[in-house]
Amino acid sequence: MRELHLLHSMLCLEPCKSPVPPN
Repeated sequence: MRELHLLHSMLCLEPCKSPVPPN
């Protein structure tokens, strides 16, 4: 599941405070 975390990091360039973005 590390890939997913990396992908999420790339998608969320800004410091996402929420665990998962709305989209």
